[in-house]
Order: sequence, then structure tokens, then C-alpha cells
Amino acid sequence: MDKSITVLCVDDEIDILMVLKRCFRGTGYNVIEANSGHRALEILECTHVDIIISDMRMPCMTGVELLSSVYQKWPHIYRILLTGYADLNSLSDAINQGKVSCYLEKPWDNKNLLAAMDVAVEEVLAHRQNDHLKEQVFEQNQRLALYKSKLEEKILQRTRQVKSVLHKNQRFTADLYKVLHNFVCIHPDLSGEFANVVSRTASNFANYCELSSTEINDIGLAGQMCEIGLLGIDSGIYTRPFDKLSYREQQMYFSQVNHIHALLSPAQPLNSVEELLSDQFEYIDGSGFPEGKTISDIPIGSRILAIARDFWRYKLGRISAVQMSNDEAIVELKKYRDTRYDGALLDLFLQHRPWVSENVKEKGVNVDSLCPGMILTEDLYGQKYMLLLPKGHILTQKCILKLKRLERFRGAKISLVIDNTTRCSPQENVG
Repeated sequence: MDKSITVLCVDDEIDILMVLKRCFRGTGYNVIEANSGHRALEILECTHVDIIISDMRMPCMTGVELLSSVYQKWPHIYRILLTGYADLNSLSDAINQGKVSCYLEKPWDNKNLLAAMDVAVEEVLAHRQNDHLKEQVFEQNQRLALYKSKLEEKILQRTRQVKSVLHKNQRFTADLYKVLHNFVCIHPDLSGEFANVVSRTASNFANYCELSSTEINDIGLAGQMCEIGLLGIDSGIYTRPFDKLSYREQQMYFSQVNHIHALLSPAQPLNSVEELLSDQFEYIDGSGFPEGKTISDIPIGSRILAIARDFWRYKLGRISAVQMSNDEAIVELKKYRDTRYDGALLDLFLQHRPWVSENVKEKGVNVDSLCPGMILTEDLYGQKYMLLLPKGHILTQKCILKLKRLERFRGAKISLVIDNTTRCSPQENVG
């Protein structure tokens, strides 16, 4: 910090200016002289001054008028007024109007003047130090603001990277689910339609139970893959009604959960779904497969899946040899209340009846009316309920051409449910 001090001495008498200059000799002050108030103001316009010493009585402009102007325009300057005995009555005006920092009576004692200057210099340096600290704080704040801005940009960039990775993981999980679902559908002895109705029933019921969106999604996926473990056992077991199987064959049927672990454990995004599927044959009384867990150890998703799955197994004749109505399937479920099935959940299931669809499906759009950019709002299934295109898929021209070829090959019309906001005009159609 610069410690040099510039002093402006103002008096219309040259002798007084010379006395002041001699008094400050050896102090290191940079002394500037002005013989009038107007000249002093001219100097102040182009020169930095720390302390001004002005006589009270001067022609044209008094010391009070000068110091008042100085205060208004350069309030940082320390102001000292030299007054004669006759000026004491006007000292009040000098203090109030001129904002005088200090006054000395003429003739002054040099020791008193130098002591007053020491006080003035101390205050000037204190203000200068304060200004210096303010500049440092401002510069530090600027650097902090710049650092904060760079940090926020890095955080934003990292957030975008994390979101991108998360999106890729979600897409991978969705693609993996499609592949596994199609494994079930393509098998000649398994049914994609059964997987779909179980999935819809279980996820609707989970939504009615006010589970989280993640839990509902996992339960829906578990429903779609509830039979994937059957790929690892003899088809002669699961193509016959369960009640017609021997005890040993029933145990082989239950062993499908072991194959579920082998199939899904490498796919970490499906670990939560794997857990639901692995416990789907656990009974709440502890007599289930494979570990004999009780209700407190069986995930609610597995308990929901067991009810939805067996409801449709009864209806479709997969447990007994006879296909059943809704009411007949309900009677069978009630027989195992609080043994195989969670009684509270079963009561809610019968109350909600999630197998009854309350949603009216939107009329589909035929292939000839499709155009690139349209978005599917429902999964598109092919023969045996193989998933052709998932919900949310954005149609491309290449995709539409493939659908047209598939339609010609099958000899049957294909209808897709699309987002209303993505419909196109006739001239945009691919044809």
C-alpha cells in the first residue's frame, strides 16, 4: 500500500504558504501550494490530494466555502482550517458547512500543527488501508465468483454426463427386457399373452396399493417374465395342469426360480426384478419354495405377483384342467388366504378387481397413415405376443417400411396407437 501523503496548502498570503512549506520540510509530505480557493479547486481537478489546509479569510472564496466544495466533491480529503481570533465566531459555520476535520488558531505552534498532521495522516492511511482491503475483498469475490461459475459449469457438465449414463442404462434395461420377453414369446410352449395379462394385472394392483413408480415398474417387468424360468425345465412339466403333476414334478415346476437366478443375475439392472421372481412361489405360512420364507421376508411385489399370476393360471386352466370364470378363480384364491397368499392383499385385490380394464384404448393408426417422428403410446406386439416395438418408440421411415413389409408378409393389417400430438398430414406419409 502506498504511504506517500500529498498536502495542499491554500492561503492568499505567500508568506504563510512559505511558512507552511518550511514546517513540513523533512516530513516526506508532497506539499502543493495554492494562493486562492479557485486555484485550489483547479489543482484538485487534476491532482490527487490527501490533506488540505486552508486559511479562513481569503478574497473571492472563504475557507468555509472552499472546504464545503471539497467535501461535496472529494469527501475522502482530510480538511484542516486555519482561523484567526476574529474568526472564532464563524467557527460553527465552518464546522457545519465546511465539514472541517480539524481547525487551528493563528498564529499556530508548529508542534501543534505537526501533531494535527500526524492525526490527519493516520486517518488518511486508515481510509487508504480500508480502501485497499475493499479492493482485495472485491478481487477475491470476483475470483470466487469465477471459481463458482466454473464449478457450476463442471457440476452441470457432470450432471449431464450422469443423466446420459442413466439414460443409457435405462435404455439398456428396456432393451434387455424386450429380449427376455421375446425369449418367452418365441418358445412354442410358453405364452406371451399370459405374460402380458399377468403384468397388467399385477402393475395395476400395485398402483392401487400406492406403491412407488419404481416398485410398480419392477412388478410389471416381473409379470412379463414370470415364466422365464420355465425355459430351463422339461416342457412336459409345465404343459400339463399343475394339479395333475406328482409331488416330484411339482417340485421340478417350482425349481424354475433357480433358473431365473441363473438367467438374470448377470443383468444388474434387473436385480430387483430377479428378487421378485425368485420369491414368487414363497407362501406366507412358510411352506413355499425355495427357502420357506414367511410373510415378513417376502417382498410385497412377490406377494402381489403370486396373486395376479395364480388368478390367471386358474382362469386359463393351468392349475386345474378346467378353465374358470372370474368368480370361480376368486373362490380358489380364497381357499389359500393367509396360507399361500397375503390375506390383506387378497382382500384388496378382490375389492379392486385389477383384471377389469377401465381404460378405453385409443383407436389405432394403420401403417399407411404413419409418418416419421410419430411416437408409440402402446407396445406393439406381433404373433405370440412377441414385442415388435416398445411404448415410446419414435418411428423412422426405415421402421415404417419394415412394418409395411411385415403387414404384406402376414396378410393382416397392423394397427399402432400413437401420440395424438405427433400425427402428420397426408402429404407427409411414407408411401
